[in-house]
Amino acid sequence: MVNELLSKSLKLPSQCWVKQKLPKTFFKRNFELTISEKKFLDEGNIIQQMEVTALVNVETSNISTFKDEYVTYEAKYTTKIVLN
Repeated sequence: MVNELLSKSLKLPSQCWVKQKLPKTFFKRNFELTISEKKFLDEGNIIQQMEVTALVNVETSNISTFKDEYVTYEAKYTTKIVLN
């Protein structure tokens, strides 16, 4: 139901929809988390599932990278987090 709502709302090309599971260990390996953030991830009864639902970048949508003197946007990720 959530994916259908996102699809209707965002109207992204089919190539953008990736549905890739996002394990909690991804955040632990790739980011410097605070103690409270680690605790939040480790408590098994809060987050049931995380998933990257869509990826918008030059390969999936032919939208080029935006870059100016302050920021660079190479991709836009849409995620779904299911809580208990």
